[in-house]
Amino acid sequence: MTNSGQIWITRRLDDIIGTVEEAAGDIDTRDYPNFQSWMMDVFDSALNRLHDESYQSESNFLDKYSGILSAMEDMFKDQLEDFYLSEKDNEVINESSEIPIRLLRRGVELEKIGDIVEYQTEIQDPCDFEDEEDYSDFCILQGIHFYYCDEGYCDEDEDTEDYEGPSPAMVEVRDEVEQYIYDKYYDYLVGLYNEGDC
Repeated sequence: MTNSGQIWITRRLDDIIGTVEEAAGDIDTRDYPNFQSWMMDVFDSALNRLHDESYQSESNFLDKYSGILSAMEDMFKDQLEDFYLSEKDNEVINESSEIPIRLLRRGVELEKIGDIVEYQTEIQDPCDFEDEEDYSDFCILQGIHFYYCDEGYCDEDEDTEDYEGPSPAMVEVRDEVEQYIYDKYYDYLVGLYNEGDC
């Protein structure tokens, strides 16, 4: 049976979709300890953005409030949770990842290594590894070895025949590059392993 909150939401659905999207983009996930508290603030902010007369009239609205929040949760929870988790993943990746001075002009090259590391997370099953350290080390080292064309990693084939290897400048700063990639991706990869529930 449809309750008053669901009816209220349905009548304003197009507007609410827009305000929920705006609120989710504006409210920083880093300020919240968990998804539920962030989601509730997103909903409150979305409702405040409606400028709806019935919402502004508190006495008329309170009896519908819990039903409205429940209806919004039914409609938006899954999408908001996906967004929240992706933002949290990005936070982990970006923590401790300030680029050292010698690498500042190497952003494109660092991104190439990062792409290889990310590719490993798509093709490797975390449960095939002994523990989170083994998984994280493997993915990071694959990125580094393939980028630097270490022995056994750049045999000529259709995928690598056009790749000329790293520039002399990138070879010169290899130690800093490896440390940077570890700092940027290690905790992120540990998190992926733990999420695998192996």
